Amino acid sequence: MRTKAQGAIEYLLIIGAAVMVTAITISLITQTIPGQKDPRTMAKCAIKTACGECLSDTTNQCIGVGANGMEYALPEPHGDPPNDGEVNAGCAAIASAGDTFSHCTTAKTI
Repeated sequence: MRTKAQGAIEYLLIIGAAVMVTAITISLITQTIPGQKDPRTMAKCAIKTACGECLSDTTNQCIGVGANGMEYALPEPHGDPPNDGEVNAGCAAIASAGDTFSHCTTAKTI
């Protein structure tokens, strides 16, 4: 009596299922790593295109990123929003570091 062997399609289904389980596991693990930047807040900061606008948003903890990838933030807020002088000093710090404002991101983590 001859038994039928598994076909190529069945092997592909088994491999596909294993790949899906692996992908789901990796995505669940990476979402729970602390210290990852909050994507919702990151999106709110990303729409800010000017240095002053970016650094003045303390609600979303927006920080400026220079063209070289370095992050620039104002000193820790003391409960009140930053004034124009503090924001201008923050933008000047980017320029004095020999860098230019590239984009805005957040320091808030999940």
